[in-house]
Amino acid sequence: MVNPRRRNPSTSQFIGRHKQQRNLALIRIAAIWFATLFIVTSIILYATLSEHDANDDDNYDDHNAEVVGKREPHAKVAGPTPHTRMDGDVNLDDTYAGIRAVHDKRFPPDDAKRLRAFAQSLRTHDYQLTEGTGSMPYDVNNCPPTPPEGYPQSWSTLDILNYWNPNDTADPHSHTVYQGICRFDAEADYDKANAYREAEVPFVIRDDPVVLPTVERWNQPEYLPNILGHQRQYRTDMSSTNQLMFYRTGNNGVKKSILQDWEEPTKEVLMSYPDWLDKANNPDAGELEPNKPHWYFRLNAKSQVRDHYLFEELFFFKPKRNFYMVDPSDTRGINCRFGMRGNTAEIHFDASRNFIALFGGERRYLLSHPSQCKNLALYPMGHPSARHSEVDWSNPDLEQFPQFRQAKSHEVVLQAGDVLYLPTNYFHHIISLDTNFQCNARSGVTQESMGLIHDCGFAAVAPQPIRKNIAGKEAVMCR
Repeated sequence: MVNPRRRNPSTSQFIGRHKQQRNLALIRIAAIWFATLFIVTSIILYATLSEHDANDDDNYDDHNAEVVGKREPHAKVAGPTPHTRMDGDVNLDDTYAGIRAVHDKRFPPDDAKRLRAFAQSLRTHDYQLTEGTGSMPYDVNNCPPTPPEGYPQSWSTLDILNYWNPNDTADPHSHTVYQGICRFDAEADYDKANAYREAEVPFVIRDDPVVLPTVERWNQPEYLPNILGHQRQYRTDMSSTNQLMFYRTGNNGVKKSILQDWEEPTKEVLMSYPDWLDKANNPDAGELEPNKPHWYFRLNAKSQVRDHYLFEELFFFKPKRNFYMVDPSDTRGINCRFGMRGNTAEIHFDASRNFIALFGGERRYLLSHPSQCKNLALYPMGHPSARHSEVDWSNPDLEQFPQFRQAKSHEVVLQAGDVLYLPTNYFHHIISLDTNFQCNARSGVTQESMGLIHDCGFAAVAPQPIRKNIAGKEAVMCR
């Protein structure tokens, strides 16, 4: 008698093959689904990062040629590569260590007393507070241990501009300032500076022993030409006036309809450091007037390349946790801007923390809290200069921008040896008062002001839950 549960062998094989084919089909479908998900996610992530990069005025390209791609620390490269810094026949990457060693032997970088005296010798003027600041509840040069209520003090932006027009750079030492932020001595007031940084408020720290050696090196006449080269060209921004408006037209959400009637506010040119310095220091009569061309010399180093010479020059900006690198897991490298008198970068915000060091010369910073966003008349999302003010601060059009009457600001003049801390989304308008050398580094993002920026029309930086400062009390001076 045939067992009714027993199948014909051919039938069993057929069913087995059918199940196998079905399983393979399911696997293929799953693979296609996951691949599609990966591609879509990658596209979204790329778009997000592109938009995030558009928020950085530190984007890097081959013209700067210091570094492209990743290289293991201290990796040996046989002969010049397409990205080697060549100055004629001289490999600047090979000569850097020797130049630095000669300088450090002549000027020992651990002589704190000499370094401080040198920086003080560069600061030939002490900017006093404007009479209108007399009602301040704190002394900006002797601040309390923690930020006082209402810190930092702000005033009418129009009052500040009317008192000292941004285009007036011929005799900056004749002016006083509406300074609302504290300036701390790095040796005496470090604990205060650390407390203000943890509170995410702006301040200046002066004469940090780790910063002063760079101040001394960069103010030796032959040092920068020797490490940057006499012929090698670097990316430089040029404007037909003193206003150097940032812009981006890449794949970062810029609307094509805007580009139809829009002109680039600056041009990117290549220039050697000595050529730029000559334009800055030896202009013909009237050449640095506001309506004449101005140039912004640039140097950049990406954070993933540890052996780049800029990280040796500014080791406190390496992506390692220290006072200046609050979140080393989220950095954007080193970005240097050398300014000539009159150079003006319109007010804007950056969506991350920012430490800005000045190694020579003077820069005037006009600052506004993120709560002022709606009063500053920013170019909107989709514009090449989004995040920047449409208002000409040297001649505000109050009929076109009536909200600007309500804007509030404060200011500080940075001098050699000063490092300015700006929290996430803090607005800054920058004016070069003479030839100056500035570098900045950004690390991490805080969320306290994201709601203000979101409500101002910048939905791409949507508010998120506030997260604790990851450095906390562990942050220390990188000495």
